[in-house]
Amino acid sequence: MSIELAIQDHAAAIRELAAAIRGTASSNIATAGAPLNITDTIEADVTKVETDAKAEQKKVMALVEADRKSAAKQAVQDALARAKAEKDAAEPAVEEDDPLAESIPLEYEKDVKPKLVQVGKNKQEMVDLLASFGVGKDLEYAKADQLPADKFAKVVAACDKILAARG
Repeated sequence: MSIELAIQDHAAAIRELAAAIRGTASSNIATAGAPLNITDTIEADVTKVETDAKAEQKKVMALVEADRKSAAKQAVQDALARAKAEKDAAEPAVEEDDPLAESIPLEYEKDVKPKLVQVGKNKQEMVDLLASFGVGKDLEYAKADQLPADKFAKVVAACDKILAARG
């Protein structure tokens, strides 16, 4: 009987060993599968972070672009205001006794007539301008070619002033 007991003990030990091997194998399979799942999870997390970062970058770039456009628009408005102020400051006042105005020889067809044509787009301004230089007071209508040559410079200056006021 002692041999039978020994065989039974060996059989029990083999069963325990087999059970232990099965348990180790299944736990190894579970742990072997875990790195794949962890890798998949890490890749998914990285993808999510990259997608979120790109979305945030687009938002920031849109804000920067909007800010840049508003800053550029403001800079243009400031430049226009400065240019207008400089133009107003640099624009000489038309004086009645301007000695340089009479010293510059002007031609009616080349210098005076084009300015009068521009002013003439508003007929009343044209009539008033010519009347201020004594043309057309005693006629039914004013004729610009009746302007005296000595007043050409003053007429051109007055035309420039009217055109500048129109903008």
